[in-house]
Amino acid sequence: MIQDKILDIEQSVIGKSSSPWAKDHNDIAFTYVGMGISLIYSLFSFINITSDEGTSIKAIIFAVLVFLATFLAVYLTVTSILKLSFRKNPATTLLGIISAWIIYLVVSGFGHFALIDAEWEVVWANRVLVIVGQLMTESLTQSYLPNQSWRLWSVLYLTFAIISAAYGTTGDKPYKFLIPFTIFCGILTYIAWNPTAINYNSDEPVMKLLGATILSYITFGLSYYYCSINEEYKANKLRSYLALSSVLVFFFAVFIMNPPEAVQELCADIFSISSDDNIQLTRCGGVEASQWGGIFVNLIVATAGCVLGFGIGVVLAFGRQSELPFFKYPSVALIETV
Repeated sequence: MIQDKILDIEQSVIGKSSSPWAKDHNDIAFTYVGMGISLIYSLFSFINITSDEGTSIKAIIFAVLVFLATFLAVYLTVTSILKLSFRKNPATTLLGIISAWIIYLVVSGFGHFALIDAEWEVVWANRVLVIVGQLMTESLTQSYLPNQSWRLWSVLYLTFAIISAAYGTTGDKPYKFLIPFTIFCGILTYIAWNPTAINYNSDEPVMKLLGATILSYITFGLSYYYCSINEEYKANKLRSYLALSSVLVFFFAVFIMNPPEAVQELCADIFSISSDDNIQLTRCGGVEASQWGGIFVNLIVATAGCVLGFGIGVVLAFGRQSELPFFKYPSVALIETV
């Protein structure tokens, strides 16, 4: 019955009742009382928000989200008090109530920022700036700087190919990858193509995104076919190669974004760029790490953490198994501390 399901969910969050008056058939009655009180309080919250913020679509969505979060927090709090749940399961009850109020604070705080305060029109108009940072945006939209976007596209193509090939080794049905990946690429293409507040030629990024999508389909198909016709150990070997390739792509991204001076000078010699010219103002010049920005730099930092963390983890694992105290004790101490 639905009553039993409600009680099961409630007890899994705040624990069972320890009140002498909330037993057996009376238990659900106190649950309904808690729901009623929380419903009234949540309705007042909803009305206050709509009166303060208006009745726009964003305001209504925000009010509904706060209504639900308020209902959950108040319901669990009131019900735990009515049923004296904290007497029997103090840790469970406290954890459930605190979690519910944290959800309320996150929904009300972040929801107000995202739906009420934030000017998403400004963010949308500067979507390139958000993704790649100021310098790359400037090189895309201004003629006095060389277009350095090819560096990002080379990394994107390799990343898409490796991710698609890696998913092909899982053995899952192809539609589980193709449908969400196609939707994801479609969203990216729409963002690049949408003419609203655009300050660049959209044809080039759209065609390159389509090319990256097609490349992903091809690598996924080849990987999936290879794993389907070969034994498991060969599929595992391919996975190890792809894992190594992902690490190499990270270092390639760092290299291609800001090549060493020797590589820049070699490029200048190949393309007959005069030594009097500033290499940084040509395609042979790199992009200084201090000038990286947007989501790209966040991805680089996150990937660096994963790569370095994996390497350090392997070293510590071997150090922990070592019989030499010089390696064993520091490794064990660091692992146990962290």
